[in-house]
Order: sequence, then structure tokens, then C-alpha cells
Amino acid sequence: MNPHPAHNSSPIRSTLNYVWSTTEILGQGATGFVFKGREKKTGQEYAIKVFNSLNYMARSLEARRREFEVLRKVDHKNVVRLFSVEEELTTKHDVIIMELCPNGSLYSMLDDPENLYGLPESEFHRVLSHITAGMKHLHDKGIVHRDLKPGNIMRSLDDDGTAVYKLTDFGAARELGDDEQFMSLYGTEEYLHPDIYERAVLRKHAGKMFSATVDLWSLGVTLYHVATGMLPFRPYGGARRNKDVMYRITTEKPSGVISGVQHSERGSIEWSRELPKTCRLSHGFKKIFTVVLSGILECNPHKIWTFDRYFAEVEDILSKKVINVFSVPNAMLHKVYISPEKTLVSFQEAVAELTEVRSSKQLLLLDGEQFEMEQFVPVKSYPHTTPEHPLILFSSDINDFQAITIPHTCKPPKVKPSLSLDNDSSLAKVCSSTLFDIRKSVSYLLLVQILIRLSVKWFVCYLKSRVVKLKLLRSNLQCKVDCLRTALEIFEEHYQRETSLLTVITNLVTSPPEVNELKLYFTQITEKAKILRQIRTEFDQLNESTNQFDKLIIQEEIPSSIFVDEGSQTNDRLEERMKVASEKSREISRLFKTHKKIRRLSHSDDQLHKFEKQRLAEVCEASVTLFTDKSVPGCKRLHKESINWFSNMNEYQKKLWNCETRIMRLSDRCQEQEESIRTLQRVYRDKLSLVESILKENAKPLSAASLPGPNLNVVQPSIAVPSSWPNSIDNPRSSRQRQLKQLRQGLIEAKNSLNEVRCEVQTGSEILKKLSSLTANRNCASPETPSRPCVPMRTND
Repeated sequence: MNPHPAHNSSPIRSTLNYVWSTTEILGQGATGFVFKGREKKTGQEYAIKVFNSLNYMARSLEARRREFEVLRKVDHKNVVRLFSVEEELTTKHDVIIMELCPNGSLYSMLDDPENLYGLPESEFHRVLSHITAGMKHLHDKGIVHRDLKPGNIMRSLDDDGTAVYKLTDFGAARELGDDEQFMSLYGTEEYLHPDIYERAVLRKHAGKMFSATVDLWSLGVTLYHVATGMLPFRPYGGARRNKDVMYRITTEKPSGVISGVQHSERGSIEWSRELPKTCRLSHGFKKIFTVVLSGILECNPHKIWTFDRYFAEVEDILSKKVINVFSVPNAMLHKVYISPEKTLVSFQEAVAELTEVRSSKQLLLLDGEQFEMEQFVPVKSYPHTTPEHPLILFSSDINDFQAITIPHTCKPPKVKPSLSLDNDSSLAKVCSSTLFDIRKSVSYLLLVQILIRLSVKWFVCYLKSRVVKLKLLRSNLQCKVDCLRTALEIFEEHYQRETSLLTVITNLVTSPPEVNELKLYFTQITEKAKILRQIRTEFDQLNESTNQFDKLIIQEEIPSSIFVDEGSQTNDRLEERMKVASEKSREISRLFKTHKKIRRLSHSDDQLHKFEKQRLAEVCEASVTLFTDKSVPGCKRLHKESINWFSNMNEYQKKLWNCETRIMRLSDRCQEQEESIRTLQRVYRDKLSLVESILKENAKPLSAASLPGPNLNVVQPSIAVPSSWPNSIDNPRSSRQRQLKQLRQGLIEAKNSLNEVRCEVQTGSEILKKLSSLTANRNCASPETPSRPCVPMRTND
């Protein structure tokens, strides 16, 4: 950059309080130069804006004062701060003392080969946040910038090294109310609103008025440029060489279109509603950000967004929680942008939209455990994730498994041996940018391989936790089966004793019909015993299956050694090799840019140029080979092996799910049988009490002759008579009082037997409740609860 023409005689210039050298140029614009200077007393560095003589004389005092006043009104961390306006001692021209931003502008960042396809997503978020905040401050102050572009957005660093972006260059700015308009023309052609472009560049409609919304258009072009590294509207040959087509592109573009490109002279225009494939922003962010671009890149005054809507939409984007999700089916890392107040259903729908895995088929793991949140817990409470430590998504549908998604990667152009300083400078810059693009793809594919291996590790942990849970359910079920068997055995034993007693009694006294009804319970008890045997048989089968799972998955360990050997290896050092190649290409690009400025090279420089050009060709070829022969095939092989592995593991998953379902179903059946036995006992007890009451009422004095003789055949063969019951072979001449006393004692013993049954059942129920509580507590730490079986894994065959 040439020195300030007005200061060629002496490089040192000053005002009353500041001094600078015209050799330390920070920037140059249409109105003048910006130098790095210092305060005389403190030595503190500042940016000194000095107007060139021609512009200073051409601009009215009012115009110059307006810029000063605009700068004095603004006070925001994202707007370059004005410190003073002083008079240069030699020329008596006013100069502006501003905050120094020593780290260049957004334009210089985009000019770096590393960012030729746009800034990284995290850095773009910062730019969007800071520039929107600065624009809101200007809007609140009623100020229109009128020359927004990457070159007028400066970059500085906080004390902790964090980048801060600031709006600068208010030479074209002026105060304007929401309903006011202006006629004066300012701005840079590629970023101009179509109406201003028509008048300023094409010299049409001289009396046309403009509103503050022209800043929104320029902001949209700037944001597109920062996101993609290229301008959204590009006629063949460039906007400055093909002005009419440029105007036609911006005015004829359909609503919702965010870019238009003409690839050949007089060729058709290619419209797009999406960001280009070369853009490195995530799919999740692209989706929400393109809505903003389409709203502010709108030439129809009735459709373009207002500032208030733009500010609200950007605030909503920046407030969203970002959840990293790695999709195993196609080995792709996603960023899910979701409002922090949303809940599980909305999150699952957002995941389904990005991954094409339906909510009902999703299985999410985090740290080897199933990721499950309560239905109404807001997303803001979800665990923090990173690209290196994301949620991992599996699908229960094997049809969801696809080929791996390789990111779009640019290939460097062929390096020709012919020498042209202008062409070589452009060629080296493009080559370097493509090598940085390859480097990003190589790094991404290495991360994908790390996540595939992590997915395998976590899935093994998940299966093991399922087996542990299965064993707990098995133990719980075993207790239920044992308690059910005990309760039924006790009930059957007492039933036989009590009915045998009643049989003896009915031979002594008049037998009411209710006694015969009690005999019918024997059939129901027999049926319950049959059901218990069925339950026990099924339990034995499930117990054996659980033991097999324990042996296969926990004791013998699932084989996963293939994932250690497949894919890219650490000793391949692909990422390190691409770093060296890309940095070398950037050095060559900078060298060729210097040679372009020199125009005529010395013999030694000419030889150096040729050698470095040959070196550039070699570096490009080696990088392409590394990417196509090492990086991509390695990742594809690992993904293919993972699909085969998950296909095998899916069989474990299905069998586990089936066994778990059967255990839970059998547990429910035990619960039903327990309730049924309780009901049967309760009805039987009531009926027995009724029989006892009737027998008491019907008891009459009996003569010795009326007492029956021995008759043992009335007793059921399978029922033993307790020693305390009346003996049917006693002397029939025993006294009536003794007979009745023994009968009453037998009935009391029967009632006590029923109470014993009730106590046994109640004790068993309490034990089951404690076991259920223990299982529930263990399941809180496990990937899932028994009430919700895990989704089966899906894999490709």
C-alpha cells in the first residue's frame, strides 16, 4: 500500500496530543487513510483517520462534521469508539482519533486461504452476534451506516484472546428516523441495495428516495459473504464489469432466493435458495440461517423484513441450545439447534428432521447409557455436548443404515508450468484454499472414525447394562414366583384340613347347602396349581436365557477388536501431514502475492518463483492422494465394518428385548395370580364364616343313639385329618358337650389357619414391594426403566 501522498516529504505527523507515521498504514478508503498512532503523553496506541486532500476539499464542512457527530453519539462495544477530533498541525485538517483494532478486518480474514470458503461456524456465530448488536445500537440511535461490508467490520481481541467484531467507517453514515428517506449515494457496488445500485451505478432514476432498510440488504450480502467466502450475486466477469446483469440478478430474483450466479457470458442465471455445498456451516444452522438471509435479501419493499424482525430472529437463533448428535446409520455429525424451552418431543422431531430417523425408532446413548429425559423437562436442562462428546443416535430400523456421508471437498486446480505473476498469485491462493478445505475434511473424517469407535464402546456398555437390568428383573420375578407358590401351597393345605373337618362335622349335625359349596373351591385351587406350574416352566426358560446373556455379553466380552485395526491409524498422521501441506501452500500463496506486486522479478526471485510453483504442484498432488487413497477409504471401511458389527449386535438387542418383555409380562401374570388368590381366599373365608354361623345355629342336643358310627370313607383320600379335629371313631356314647366342644375348637383352628394364610400372603407382598423398590432404584441408574423397553438396534445386513 502506498504512503499517504500528502505526507511524502516527512513521515511523522501530529496533532496537539497525538503523533503518527504515514508509513504505518492500517487501511485505505475512498475518503482517506487510517494510520497507527500514539498519544504523546501515555504512548497508548490509537487509529488515526486522515482525510486525503482531494476528498477533504470536496466534502463540505457539514459532511465532515456529520461523521464526527455520528461517532460521538455511538457508545457500544461492537462499534469502533471515537476518542477525539483534532486538527493536524501542518495541514490544519481535522483528523479522527479512534479505537485501534490491530487484528485486521473481516475482509482480511476472508482473504486468507483458510477462510476462502467462509468462517467456521463458531466464529460465524460470534460475527453474527456482534454485528447485529452493533447494528441494533445504531438503529436505536437513528443512524444509517450506508456502507456495510466486511472491510468495514474490524476485529480486536479481548484480554482473554476472544475476538470482538466492531463496525467502523461512518463516513457515509447519517441520522435517519424510521419513516425518513434520503437521496445521497454511498456504498460499495457489490453490497448496494438494488435501488441505490440502479441510481449510483447505472445512473437511473435520479430523484429516487431510499429508506434505512438499505442497510439490511448490505448486511445480508455481508453475512452471506462471511458464511460462504463469496458474494451472493455474481454476474459473469464480476459486478463491476457486468453492471447490467448484476442489476438484473438483484431485481429479478424470485422471492426467497438468496443467490444468483451467471457462469458464462450471456448465460442463464443459476438461482439458489440454499447456501453452497462448499459452505462449512452445519446443516442444522444452515436451515435456520437461510430464513434470515431470504428475509433481508429481498428487493420487494413490501416483503423485506423490518429491523425489528431481523433483530428478533437473530436473537432467537443465538439463544438456541446446540446439541451435538452423531448419527450411526450414516456416520454423520449433526448440530441440533433448538429453543431452550422446548421439551423431549420437539427434540426428537428435530433429530428426526436432520437424520431421517423417526422418533419411534431412535435410541440415543450418552456415556454408554440410554439418554432418557422426563417428558416435560426443558432442553436447557439437557447435558452439555461437544463434537468430540456428542449424543450417539442408533436406529431400530436397519433400512435407515446408509453409505457414509463424505463432506463436499474442493479439488485444487491443475498447476501449469507457464509463468504469469498475476495468474500464479490467483492460482496459488485457490490451491491453498482447497488444501485447507481438504485438511478440514480429513480432520472431520478422523473425528467420524473416533465417534464410530466410541459408538461401539458405548453400545457394548449399553448391552451390558441391559443384561444387569435383566438379571434384576429375573431376581424380582423369582421372588414373585416363590411367594406365589408358597401362598398357594399354604392355602391348599389349610383348605384340605378345613374341608375335612367340615366333612366330619356334617356327619354329626345337619349339613347346610353352603358346606357343599366350599367343596367347589378345590377345583379352583387345582387350576391355580396348574397355572403355577406353567409360570414356573416359563420362568426356568427365562432364567436360562438370562444366564446365557450374562455369559455371552458380560463374562466373555463382545468381540470388537476389528475397530482397533480398521480405519485410519494414529501412526498414519493424516491430520499432521495435511497441516504441513496447507501451511506450506499458504506460504507460497503469500510469496506469489508479493511477486505480483513487484511485477518484475530478479533472476534469483524468478528461479525461486519457479521452484515454489513446482513445489506447490507436488504438495497439491500429495494432498489429493492422501485424501482419496487414505482418508476416505479408511473411513468407509470402518463404517462398513461397523454396520456388519451392529447387525450382529442387533440380534443380541432383539433377544434381550424379547427376554425382558417376557419377564415383565410373566411378572405381571404373577401379580394377577397373586391378586386372584387373595380374592379366592377372601371369598372362601367369608363362605367359611357363614358355614360356621349356620352350624352353630343348627346345633341341637343329640342322643347317644343318634351319633354316627365310624365311617372313615367320607374323608378325602388326599387330606390328612389334624389331631385336634373330632375323631369319627370315638365312642358314640360320649357326651354331647364333649362332642360340641371339640367341634368348636376345630372351627376356631380353621379360622386361625385362614389368618395364618393371610399373614403369609401379606408378608410375601411386603417382600415383593421391597424388591420392586430395590429394582426401581437400580433402574434409575440404568439406561432405562422396566416400563419402557429399549428400542431394538437397527443395522444393515
